[in-house]
Amino acid sequence: MHPQSVIVFVTDQSDCLRLIRHGKTIADERGVQLQVITIQINCELTPFATEQLQKLYNCTQKLGGEMNILFSQEPALTAAVTAKKLGVTHIVSGVPERTFINNVRLLLPEIPWTVVESDGKANLYSPLSAAVATPL
Repeated sequence: MHPQSVIVFVTDQSDCLRLIRHGKTIADERGVQLQVITIQINCELTPFATEQLQKLYNCTQKLGGEMNILFSQEPALTAAVTAKKLGVTHIVSGVPERTFINNVRLLLPEIPWTVVESDGKANLYSPLSAAVATPL
């Protein structure tokens, strides 16, 4: 089992560097590890995507974190399972597709989630109550 961690979900865009830095701040405040995860649906990465992911990897390494690239047709389920395995205490992401956040939050209702907007503004979403998290 991994020690506790803050997980940052990123895409293959270099503007995700702000997410990694924000995640590092939270990880340092909590005294936990920084984990950066990208979940790609397509197993074939373009040269541009590869270059962007390399930048994100380099930033993560510089900040003392670990980065993993996962491939899955079910990103929300993969995100939740990976987060659970890595002992997640907090999730950080950009403003992804609403269904991604909703689905992961239903699977991990106890985990707080910070969404960092493109202007750097961070919005904290508290853990869901059991009543809200229980699917009908």
